[in-house]
Amino acid sequence: MKRHHFKILIALLLACLANLAFAGEPKLKPGAENETPKELSDIGITEHLGEKIDLNLKFVDETGKQVLLGDFFKSGKPVLLDLAYYGCPGLCNYHLNGFSEGLKKLSLTPGKDYEWVVVSFDSNEKPALAQSKKKNMQAAFGRVEASQGWHFLTGDKAQIDALAKQVGFTYKWVPEEKQFAHASAAYVITPEAKISRYLKGIEFDPQTIQLSVLEARGGGVSSIVDTLILYCFHYDAKASKYSLALMNIVRIAGALTAFLLLIVVLPNVVRNRKT
Repeated sequence: MKRHHFKILIALLLACLANLAFAGEPKLKPGAENETPKELSDIGITEHLGEKIDLNLKFVDETGKQVLLGDFFKSGKPVLLDLAYYGCPGLCNYHLNGFSEGLKKLSLTPGKDYEWVVVSFDSNEKPALAQSKKKNMQAAFGRVEASQGWHFLTGDKAQIDALAKQVGFTYKWVPEEKQFAHASAAYVITPEAKISRYLKGIEFDPQTIQLSVLEARGGGVSSIVDTLILYCFHYDAKASKYSLALMNIVRIAGALTAFLLLIVVLPNVVRNRKT
C-alpha cells in the first residue's frame, strides 16, 4: 500500500474518533420540523425497504416527453426519488428546497453520481408547471449540471398511485383547505430499483445524503475512503441519519495499530538479525 494511503487511513481514523469525542446529538430547531403534525395522523409513509419499484410506470417529463421510470435507471446510478406536487403551498416546497440545499453541499455531481427524480402526485399538474419548478430550483442550486441529472415528472392518477403504494406514501385531498395532506420524504433507490433508504423531513444533513448514495451504490463504492466512511457510520432509522458505529471504529483502530506495528517493527527485527 502506498504512503498516501496510510495518511488517508490515519486521517480517517482520527476524524472518526474526533467525531465520537465531540459530536453530540443535533438539536432540532424550534418548531420540531421532523415531527408529524396531528392533522397528518391518518396519512404518512410506511417503509418498504428492500422492495423494488416498477420501472415500467409511465410519466411525462418537464419537456412533455413520455418516459418510463426505468429511463432514469439505465445509467446504473442510484436514484433519489421524491413525491411532491408543484403547486403545494407549504410542505412540498420546504421539503424540496431543503433537499436541494443538502444536495448543493455534496461532492457528488447530479447526472454523474446520481439522478434526482421528482414525481408530482397531483394528476392535474402538467409539464409546464413541472418545467417552471425545475427552472426555479436549478437557478437556486447554481450548478448547470443539474439540468441533466434532475427530472420533474407528471402523470395520471393510476401511475402515480401505483408508485406511491410501492414506496409506502399515502396522501389525501382536503377539500376545505383546497390542498393535499401528506408527509415528506426522499427515497434512495439502488441502480437495481430497490428502496435503500427513507430520508424524512424538510432539513437534510449533507453527510447523511452522501452516505445514503454511497450505500445505494453498493459494490460501486469508488475508493477505500468511501468504504471506510461507510464502515465508520451506521444508519439510525429513528433519527433518519447516520451515526458513528463505535465498535466498527474500535475494529479499525485495532487493525491499523496492528498493521502499523507490523510495518514499523518487522523491518527493525530483520535488520537486527542481519547485524
